Amino acid sequence: MDIATPSAYSFVELVTATQLPIKLSSSNYPTCYKQVILLLTANNVLGYVYNTLPCPPTTIGTGDTTVENPAFIAWKLQDNYVFLALFGTCGPEAQIVISSTTSSADAMSRLPRFMTIDLALGSSLLKSVFPPSPKVILMSVTICALFAP
Repeated sequence: MDIATPSAYSFVELVTATQLPIKLSSSNYPTCYKQVILLLTANNVLGYVYNTLPCPPTTIGTGDTTVENPAFIAWKLQDNYVFLALFGTCGPEAQIVISSTTSSADAMSRLPRFMTIDLALGSSLLKSVFPPSPKVILMSVTICALFAP
């Protein structure tokens, strides 16, 4: 295998329509999170979203002789495939949250924050209907903590 060009690498393309049918919404984060983690694990690309597969240097060489690193190009291409899968499994609100990210790891790290904001808005609505309860607030915080990467 010639490692001088990214075309020599094989990439995992994830098809969200069939492999990730559940779209992330404000009410299904645990279910959607689980389907994403299972699919990424099964395809051996989970390291991209948890930064356990670090990005290689952009260039290689020494001194005045540096060239673009083919491993970096391949890593970036695979990360883009993983990002597209994450983006495809998100509903419109979550897509807005991750649209400004630059990597799949950054996108994955923002999704629990999206859910925290949504839970906070939901708890505000609950407080307007029901008397305040420390148990409800504690439960919301616990749910966010359980599913944060």
